[in-house]
Amino acid sequence: MAPNIEDAEVREIIQDSNAKHVSYETAIGKRSTAYYSEIFRLFDENPSFINTSFNWAAFFFSAYWAFYRKLYGPACLGLAVLILVPSAFGEGTLPITYLVVMIVFGVLGNSLYHRKVKRLLSLARIRHRSEESQELMVRLKGGVNMWVPVSLTSIIGIGVVAAVVLPMYEAQQKQRTAFVSTPPAPAPKVISAPSNEPKTVPGATTNDLGSVYYQRVDRIKKAALSKAIPITNGAIATTARPGESYWLPNEVAALERNQTWWMEEGFTYIHINNISSKKISTLSFRYSVGRCGNGAAEDEYTVQFQHFISPGHEGVVEISGSLATPGCLTIFQAWG
Repeated sequence: MAPNIEDAEVREIIQDSNAKHVSYETAIGKRSTAYYSEIFRLFDENPSFINTSFNWAAFFFSAYWAFYRKLYGPACLGLAVLILVPSAFGEGTLPITYLVVMIVFGVLGNSLYHRKVKRLLSLARIRHRSEESQELMVRLKGGVNMWVPVSLTSIIGIGVVAAVVLPMYEAQQKQRTAFVSTPPAPAPKVISAPSNEPKTVPGATTNDLGSVYYQRVDRIKKAALSKAIPITNGAIATTARPGESYWLPNEVAALERNQTWWMEEGFTYIHINNISSKKISTLSFRYSVGRCGNGAAEDEYTVQFQHFISPGHEGVVEISGSLATPGCLTIFQAWG
């Protein structure tokens, strides 16, 4: 293979100690000229395969600093490492990866920049005879580049703002109303044969069970009519919607303890008091004829809500169709 004459000449000029710092200032530009000129002079006086000196700007800004100084190769390599290593070994490796990249740029940044500037000066002397042409080439290819780091910073800034603002906006929307629209539920389906006898009311005796239960139902109905408690449609389905998450057994047990249900004018109503930290958009209940715990056969139903009930809120689910009376309704599963 024929030798590359230009590369040979570049190496020869780079090794020429009398010409190394002639146009450093021109190649560096107007930003931190004195600092880099002095560093490069020290490197030239003590030549080594790898010159090391710590650059705080390169340490803190890493790839951004490299883009700024037109070290595009090292800059892209640094970004690739920051992306690929956490992707391959998990997001938990990102902090240590970023620290390593910062240290590498901090220690080797000046050396990388020195090599780049020396090569630029050497190529300018090879390609142009006049000093004016050499200086013009060095000014065009040297100096700094503000656009790439500014653009990257803007993109990252927009991403950070979006990541912070969007969850805050969603939280505010949830606080304004107990219900937020979810995908349309299937068309309502009449519940066949299964009641109207109240489930056990905590703290009530056999004699006063009915009066206590119906007083509670009356209070809930009045609150619903005055819109103090929202009402949402419920539709019978075979299962929960895709993507909905199961509630834990203890959470379902608390939901069951606080639910109240009744029938009226061909509809079944279930009052949900969501004291959990999760939303609820689907529930399953068992129904049996007669009093709870009498060993009668149970039918199971799953109901999807048109709107979910947020944590800390209550709502009434209206289901088209009536259950047979008397009977017992027990919630055994929930999703949200």
